[in-house]
Amino acid sequence: MFASKDLFFTNSGGYQIQRSARFRSSASAYLNRTPSSAGNRTTWTISFWLKRGLLTGDQVMFAAGAGANGMTCYFESATQTIQWFNRSASVKDGIIITSQVFRDPSSWYHFVFVWNSGNATASNRMQMYVNGVQVTAFSSTTNPALNLNSQWNANTNHELMSDNAPPSSTVDGYLTEVNFIDGQALTPSSFGQTNSVTGVWQPIKYAGTYGTNGFYLNFTSNGTAAALGTDFSGNSNTWTVNNVSVTAGTTYDSMVDSPTNYADGSTGRGNYPVFNPLKIYTGAGSNLVLTDGNLTATNTAAQTGLSIATMRLPSTGKWYWEVTNVAGNGLLNYAGMVITEANADANSATISGNYRSNGAITNIAGTAQTSGATYTAGDVIGVAVDVDAGTVQFYKNNAAQGATPSFTFTVGTILVPTVANDNSAGTKTFAGNFGQRPFSYTPPTGFVALNTQNLPAPSISNGANYMAASTYPGTGATLAISNAVSGISF
Repeated sequence: MFASKDLFFTNSGGYQIQRSARFRSSASAYLNRTPSSAGNRTTWTISFWLKRGLLTGDQVMFAAGAGANGMTCYFESATQTIQWFNRSASVKDGIIITSQVFRDPSSWYHFVFVWNSGNATASNRMQMYVNGVQVTAFSSTTNPALNLNSQWNANTNHELMSDNAPPSSTVDGYLTEVNFIDGQALTPSSFGQTNSVTGVWQPIKYAGTYGTNGFYLNFTSNGTAAALGTDFSGNSNTWTVNNVSVTAGTTYDSMVDSPTNYADGSTGRGNYPVFNPLKIYTGAGSNLVLTDGNLTATNTAAQTGLSIATMRLPSTGKWYWEVTNVAGNGLLNYAGMVITEANADANSATISGNYRSNGAITNIAGTAQTSGATYTAGDVIGVAVDVDAGTVQFYKNNAAQGATPSFTFTVGTILVPTVANDNSAGTKTFAGNFGQRPFSYTPPTGFVALNTQNLPAPSISNGANYMAASTYPGTGATLAISNAVSGISF
């Protein structure tokens, strides 16, 4: 659930991806484009970085065409596998379904999909790579016929993060660095490399040509929502942006959440935490759900619900984040809240260490503190945690609440950002912001956003130097005790 700076992809001063776009399935957000003419339909490559949000429902990463003739590549909800197929005249004539599952909501994935139906080796006509490694284990495959035309790159509607028009099966999550190469079958080395220090796969700038229908989307042009679809390949193959917002507030979708770490003179850019869909505590009858790239938590039932972030606070430093109380008041909400790592790991219902919407403030031990102001829908709750001093200060719309600090805790206690509600009736909705979109208020002096750029440097730069796995395929024979461990670096 929690990890170090290097696990979330480290850039170490190399190529920098500035921004990503958040696609909220609640808004049916997606991109679409129809090429003016067909491109090379036997040979092409698409590469992109994607961070998953919701893990429910089939979610389509890219698609083209519809009905009897189309291509779809999607996360299948029941198995969390990836299914990629081409369909011609109602027949699926090219299929791969992974054995591997993809359900990590905390990290960025790098995907490369290659259609190369002209390859003499049938099993190489549809290729898929994840974080630089080719996927070779499939639960089902149908190899395309030699020189079969794909429906992608035809003169038909294409969509990213959705399945054909009207939009359906939209992906909830974050997308960046989309490169489509028309007419070339490339490998991941054109788009990424392994960091020599950390052993982590990281992006590099694509330096090749794009072909007629090729495009490059990096989402850095964000003056308007439409500008997010700008093609930076030089081809002017700009995409239409649907239901993505660049209006300030909880639905702002132009993010600095990125697969690369670097200082930007402000909050820092890198991988940011979200609320974890795999770690939600719900009381009997509760239906707390996450949406909007796992930054919005909503509970409509009269039962306790609690959601924790995908990153814990480091053992040193000063950290700031905000939660907007979107809906709910009175006794309902705990927008400002931190809990201990032990309670987070146990998925505990313990909801001490909070600033409640009725103004009550309690410390980590559950002891009542000096109360603050009540808050309601539209109010922004700031949380500033000084780990070295053992202090937590809550803010309502930038005004400090309770005593100064709001409460103290034992230095060395590891805390986790959290939101929760009690069992009062009514809809309770929170929108978190760890700095991946602009803060509503300037953090207190010395406090920074929680992201991989700002995490302390780990003492071990490459975990594979100290822990690794070596596998032995079974042969049916008795395993010899003398089998040597090989293929690891220690």
